[in-house]
Amino acid sequence: MRLLARLHEDDDLVLLDEHENEIGGLEGSFDQAGQLMGESFAELVEDFALLQAKAGRIELVQPDLTLEDAQNIRNGARWARGESIAATWETITSELRDDVPDEVLEGMATGTFPFRLQEPEGMRIIVQGIEYMIGTMTTVNVLSARLSDADRQRFREGRPEAGSLVTFVPGETNRVETSVR
Repeated sequence: MRLLARLHEDDDLVLLDEHENEIGGLEGSFDQAGQLMGESFAELVEDFALLQAKAGRIELVQPDLTLEDAQNIRNGARWARGESIAATWETITSELRDDVPDEVLEGMATGTFPFRLQEPEGMRIIVQGIEYMIGTMTTVNVLSARLSDADRQRFREGRPEAGSLVTFVPGETNRVETSVR
């Protein structure tokens, strides 16, 4: 793919044996290779090969690849390489556990705080309706959160019961970092 992406109309291709002796040349018109398979297409193919290798699942791609499929391939490859991907969030609702210390609850009720969500499964990447699973743990680092105004008011009135639902909203930022391992 990289070779085809770099071919131009006037390029000559030479065939070499294992000892780098010239054994022939290829002739032809390569003037459309750059249009058909440019640099970004070659990168997409490499990303998809990495995604499929990490998922242990090789599937053929249909010619009607959507922009959403391409973005899923790019993100899946980034996670497969161990990169984090930034995103944004709006609200998260969670059940309050009974073992949360009072000082943690007080901090939640009055300030902003970071927290981490961990899913003991890998990340599911969907390309053309086919699921590719990579990694064994998905982590979302919420950079800044606070309790919703309604939940802050409830906390001022006393410690909520274990099992009650609390809603978190963005604090200073609505950014999260998502990673897979």
